Amino acid sequence: MEYGFSRPAATTQLSLTEHEIDLMEEGGMQIISVLMSNPSTVQQLAVQLDLCRTKVKFLIDKLLQRDIISIYREVHHGNRVEVFYTSNVENVALHLSSSAPRHAQLGGAHIIVNSLQHNALRMIGRTDVTQPIAMKLSQCQIAPEKVREFITRLEELVSEFDQAEDKTCPDIFALAFMVYPVIDGTTSPE
Repeated sequence: MEYGFSRPAATTQLSLTEHEIDLMEEGGMQIISVLMSNPSTVQQLAVQLDLCRTKVKFLIDKLLQRDIISIYREVHHGNRVEVFYTSNVENVALHLSSSAPRHAQLGGAHIIVNSLQHNALRMIGRTDVTQPIAMKLSQCQIAPEKVREFITRLEELVSEFDQAEDKTCPDIFALAFMVYPVIDGTTSPE
């Protein structure tokens, strides 16, 4: 027997406190990303994300408490109930600045790097992917005031990207940027 639940009205953006950064770092961000497009069970998430089922269940419980996800549907198989979860957020935006606490900066950087790595590794070598993808890294000597100008322009682009949502499109894309001083041991700190 199957019981349906309507998908909740999704919030447009998820804002995280520094304490919730840990939750996202541990796999919560990956779970939200999957649930944004496909309602899934704990077992399906564990297999798809290559995470321990117990860890997925723990993260699901924490995400439910924060109202970031909700139950989408329950399917009853005799005494066993299969629970499908869905995301309550449509967009996930992580904005960290140099004024954020160090713990939040490190956690945010870890989330961004893991998301890039996870998705890049899944895309590389696939011949069935027709969506556009771009990965670029550029390093150059540049004055800090010019860097501030680029950061402002990039923040405007991110805002435009966030506003370009098309709910009729099934594809989800991510835009990440990071402007940072390259510290390689030969440059002096500012």
